[in-house]
Amino acid sequence: MLANALKELQSAKHQIMAKISGLTAEAQKIDAAIASLSGSSSGSAVAASVIATVVPGKRKMSAAGRKAIAKAARARWAKHNAAKAGKTKAAKTAKKKRNISAAGRAAMVAAGKARWAKINAGKSSDAKPAKKPKKMSELGRLKIKLGSLNRYGKTEEAAKVQAQIAELTATTATTTTTATA
Repeated sequence: MLANALKELQSAKHQIMAKISGLTAEAQKIDAAIASLSGSSSGSAVAASVIATVVPGKRKMSAAGRKAIAKAARARWAKHNAAKAGKTKAAKTAKKKRNISAAGRAAMVAAGKARWAKINAGKSSDAKPAKKPKKMSELGRLKIKLGSLNRYGKTEEAAKVQAQIAELTATTATTTTTATA
């Protein structure tokens, strides 16, 4: 089973290497075409040498290197946390809660009341008459009711309301003609 997996990995490696060589050949062709168009051939030689030297691989770090990096990171965090702790203690001691005396508070309340008294002095309740609530006429109410009945398809009730509206408009029309005559 392990042997089969190893063979598959080796075949995949050969396929990848074949693709890489094909791509480098294509890159060289493209560089040559660019060089022929621009008139210089120095770029293709440099690009080909760079492509040939690139070898895929995984970087490895020693255990001692990893320990050194971890130790440095811990030291940086310790320094950061120590500075942060010092700032919070200093900030807390620097800020003191301010208290106001009862006399001071009373003076502020009196000043506020005086300001509002001065603002409200020009305004009196007698200056403006009380607003009367607006009332909808009977005709308006019936028209709204007719609209809702029509909307929900209640034709029998809508016919009754339509008759009431006609009756009401007829009575108001006769009262207005007699009043103007």
